[in-house]
Amino acid sequence: EHVIEEDEPVMNSGKYSSWKEDNNIVMSWIMNSVQPQITSIIADYTSAKQMWDFLKQTYSNEKNVSKILQVVEELLNLS
Repeated sequence: EHVIEEDEPVMNSGKYSSWKEDNNIVMSWIMNSVQPQITSIIADYTSAKQMWDFLKQTYSNEKNVSKILQVVEELLNLS
């Protein structure tokens, strides 16, 4: 799974440190990829998954599906 697809692991699990680092990177990518007015809306989310789920639910429609898939693929290739 990728950080935009999985929930935050338990803090004392072996996956947490790696997840947190990846999560922070992806959150930064998302924040730097959206319009400033959207940034202010998603700034309080604490995980990339929360941000991504909000953006997908809010802005996804038939004409945006290909763009969303392109962005997801780019994010997956960067990590």
